[in-house]
Amino acid sequence: SGTAAAKVHLEGKEEASHTGSLARTKEFLLRWDVLIMVFSVVPMVGFTAMQPYKLTRQGELECGALCVGSMTSVSSALGLVGAPMIGALSDQQGRKVALSLGCMMSITSYLVLAFSNSLVGLWIALIPPALLSHNFTVTKAIVADLAPPKERAGILGRLGLGTLCFHA
Repeated sequence: SGTAAAKVHLEGKEEASHTGSLARTKEFLLRWDVLIMVFSVVPMVGFTAMQPYKLTRQGELECGALCVGSMTSVSSALGLVGAPMIGALSDQQGRKVALSLGCMMSITSYLVLAFSNSLVGLWIALIPPALLSHNFTVTKAIVADLAPPKERAGILGRLGLGTLCFHA
């Protein structure tokens, strides 16, 4: 009888511990949700807002088809170099560091672009986000780290669908 009471008492502690653990996990995920939203949405909103301006500036500065094509190619090449660097940074220093760096690089690029009066300025504005702003990829890594396996595909699908609002 004493053993049964001790067992019930221990199970109650484990259940309370489990409930407390779930509450801490939900609180942690909520904080990550806010951080993910801010650091993922800011570059997308900035891109959406600045892209028409960038195209106008390219036209005003007589950046023809060859110039625009070159910028696109260089941006892609820098992304190819930068993605593994950001992936390694994200794995070694943490996802928050990688998201913060990407967000800062996007903002830096938008500021350079906003005050640029030459093609050189447009080229300089291209470098930081192409090389270091891979926030959507880092966001997907966070979801993969934190989401329960059964819910992961649905969450990643909704995340991808949400980006269509900014890039469509």
